[in-house]
Amino acid sequence: MASQDEHIIKWLNGEITDDELKQVVGESDVAKYKQITQEVDQWEPENSDQFRINVQDILQEKKTITRSIDWWKPVSIAASIALVLTVSVWLMFFNDTTTYYAEVGETKEVILPDGKSKVTLSSGSELIVNRSAWKKGGRPVKLKGKGLFEVEPGDPFSVDAEVGNVTVLGTTFTVDAFDTSMEVICFEGKVKATVSANDVIVNGGESYLFHEDKWEEMVPVKTDKPSWLQGELSFTNAPLKQVIQSLEKEFDITIQTGKVDLKRRFTGTFPKNNLNAALKIVFDPLGISFEIKDKTVTLSK
Repeated sequence: MASQDEHIIKWLNGEITDDELKQVVGESDVAKYKQITQEVDQWEPENSDQFRINVQDILQEKKTITRSIDWWKPVSIAASIALVLTVSVWLMFFNDTTTYYAEVGETKEVILPDGKSKVTLSSGSELIVNRSAWKKGGRPVKLKGKGLFEVEPGDPFSVDAEVGNVTVLGTTFTVDAFDTSMEVICFEGKVKATVSANDVIVNGGESYLFHEDKWEEMVPVKTDKPSWLQGELSFTNAPLKQVIQSLEKEFDITIQTGKVDLKRRFTGTFPKNNLNAALKIVFDPLGISFEIKDKTVTLSK
């Protein structure tokens, strides 16, 4: 798979679109690249013969063989290389952190810095990646919400989900962090999940939920990928609080729970594209009434 620098060069040459580049580096970085290109267009070196940049020294600090390129000749290649170097150095020292966000009602696929591992974010979820940390031998990321991780074997990979942490070497799994709880589902391989010094090993085909200060019993997983990638949301004995948070993120709504007992559990599946149907499926079996007004849903017993 092409590196981030190669994607940037393709973008500069018009070979890929803005949206395609966003999938690799994130929307915020694409905006910054555009700003830098405007500045590069205005550069006028006083002496082009002396204005040289050592490409290998910047991109491969540990290699001894280097190559100097006069990036004003030829112009088409030089412009691409100059911008890539400028962006690379700028990101290295000033903006090594990229934040990816899945818009409401959508999922977002993110290719991670190793070029092979990827994360698919669920609606309303956020992923933060710091490239500097990856260069030090680990592969840490931060997650706010829910995501599917497909991790290639290699250096240790860790997910900071605010509530707890998940560490792996190579596997496929999902993490759903909500309130003070966290659910970890492993589809392939093995992961270690930790919340407040409480560890659990999650094998492929298993799901564990940390809720009310303890890991609950293992729940078998019968699918090879999460339901939210297939247009629906499925839960097995899930706390109502977890289900409500998923509804809020998926449909961009606020649910006022009133005196509803949030410790109750829900098992079932509902569509991601029909709010009224989803609310009926979740709340009718529990004997909970709901009223929809604009972007607010009010529950009552």
